[in-house]
Amino acid sequence: MTVLPLDDSRWASPQHAYGSAADVPDLLRQLHGEHAPQGREGPWFSLWSALCHQGDVNTASYAALPYLVADAACLALAERLGHLHFAGSIAALSRAERSPAVPEDLTAAFEDAVRRLGDLALEALGTLPIASEEDLGVLLGAVAVAKGQAPLGNLLL
Repeated sequence: MTVLPLDDSRWASPQHAYGSAADVPDLLRQLHGEHAPQGREGPWFSLWSALCHQGDVNTASYAALPYLVADAACLALAERLGHLHFAGSIAALSRAERSPAVPEDLTAAFEDAVRRLGDLALEALGTLPIASEEDLGVLLGAVAVAKGQAPLGNLLL
């Protein structure tokens, strides 16, 4: 599995909603270990709007997915939902006809992250009390995407 290192100059090549993804590594570093805040704060909002903008994903979204999933795994179970929602949305939207293909050099890391996303969601489903229908939808949606059911996952997410 080859994850695009955060210090790699190739981050200038993938695109996100606003152009070059050269800013994404710094945003991912800032996000590391932080649960999803409410509102339009800091790196979380910047990443979401650039990588999953109005239901569209780009090649930078695919490069960032392994980091989002790895960060989710570092968080306490109850703090993972935001990361799982974000990562699940990217994974589901990657299967949409309008979305670009996952670049060949990112495919293995992307697919591994999708599998791990499903495992993290299943762990949360089996452990956490479910506080709302929205939380349940996020977890079930992430599992659906990981099991190859992207349209259902997108609907649930």
